[in-house]
Amino acid sequence: MLKTENQNIEWKESCKDLGSNEPEYIVHGEDLMVKFETNVPINVPINVPINVPINDDLEKVILELLKENPSISRVQIAKQISKSIKTVQRVINSLKERNIIERVGGNKKGKWIVNQ
Repeated sequence: MLKTENQNIEWKESCKDLGSNEPEYIVHGEDLMVKFETNVPINVPINVPINVPINDDLEKVILELLKENPSISRVQIAKQISKSIKTVQRVINSLKERNIIERVGGNKKGKWIVNQ
């Protein structure tokens, strides 16, 4: 086994907890490869934000952040509210389409204007 028998047991237990198969050990000459399989679809990061509905509470939180700090970035918003950048972008796009907010200036030195 790689490190110890204990490590092998930990990997097997982790795979079991995740609902995946046990790791597969493959020997090629003097090399040892460990293959882990997952049951998570490969395209999850792409599809998850699309399927997450925008809710009014999330819009309100983002609007408050934009009012408090008009130069805040999408990345900073995402970190503060523990959401993905894509989710924040979708909310911002929705707010912009409805003329609730607008961006003046560039990405680095620009600011948000809340029209409410």
